[in-house]
Amino acid sequence: VMVQRFSMGKFEITRGQYRQFAEATRRGDDGCFVWAGAAFEKVATNDWRDPGYSQDDNHPVACVGWDDADAYARWLSQKTGKRYRLPSEAEWEYVARAGTQTAYWWGDDIADVCRYVNLGDLDAQDKFGWDRTHIKYDALGDWKGQPCHDGYPTLAPVHATVANPFGVFGLLGNANEWVADCWNDDYRTAPADGAARLVGADCGLRAMRGQGWTANASSTRPAFRLKMNATDRRFTFGFRVVRE
Repeated sequence: VMVQRFSMGKFEITRGQYRQFAEATRRGDDGCFVWAGAAFEKVATNDWRDPGYSQDDNHPVACVGWDDADAYARWLSQKTGKRYRLPSEAEWEYVARAGTQTAYWWGDDIADVCRYVNLGDLDAQDKFGWDRTHIKYDALGDWKGQPCHDGYPTLAPVHATVANPFGVFGLLGNANEWVADCWNDDYRTAPADGAARLVGADCGLRAMRGQGWTANASSTRPAFRLKMNATDRRFTFGFRVVRE
């Protein structure tokens, strides 16, 4: 794959940026999957304003679905007169790898992950009382926190994470990030130019890249992929945009 020229946001879209869009377009919401004290549940009173933990307008927006993220990019394009959109999977991974050939952009050593990534660690475990070997994160299996401290029990402000060699912050952790592609199980139909795959068996399922602040270290690799319902809103789900 040879990606074409594009610019990617240095940071995930913040709650403050999303607020401007939501207020201008009167964007609605219908709750968010959050930690409800004993399990993950969809709570009608939680949304991007209150994802179930403390944050401010400098944190990545959370509790947004694919449709919300796509609508934000279209609104920003209209507002600025420039072409903004969600990145393709290929573009996202290209930037996340940042010219490296190792498992992570800083190297292969998983023990260093808390120095560079805001993920599920001892800080998150202590805040929520999560059992690192038994708690379930929906259908993704056992949540296994990393035995280290990244300094943030939940989301970190976008400027507080560590930039990769391309100068982009928070790609591997902090918030999961929606990308443009319909979900495909493999890369056999992937365009050679790195464009998003917008045809699939069910475009109600969309690809998501990066991981959130509840993730285990092995899933924060640049190659890790998730498929999610486009309408899902969860307390780790955010996004960033690219500009053509």
